Amino acid sequence: MFGFNFGKLGQIKDRIENIKRRLEVLKVEAASEDGLVKVVLNGHHEVDNLYLSETLHQRPTIEVSSLIAATINEAARNLRLQIQQIIEEELGDVLPSMPGLDIKGLLSLN
Repeated sequence: MFGFNFGKLGQIKDRIENIKRRLEVLKVEAASEDGLVKVVLNGHHEVDNLYLSETLHQRPTIEVSSLIAATINEAARNLRLQIQQIIEEELGDVLPSMPGLDIKGLLSLN
């Protein structure tokens, strides 16, 4: 109907399992420009590690919280890009070519 080979469903299922395995071990790090804040996110968008420099206590609280938030947001952007790349690597050659099908949009990666 859409030019999709339904025989590929098993291959797609296997590739999705590969994606899940890769996300289990995925880690993405981001650091503030001054290096005072570092964050590591895992493939489930959870914070695995948060490093705060000892010198942060000398800065105003609002500045520290903004620095932490900006660093976490940068890590989240980097993570979305990594996940997008993994999905494209795993499914790029087996996804159907259907007009209007936007896998990235479906996965909220845009």
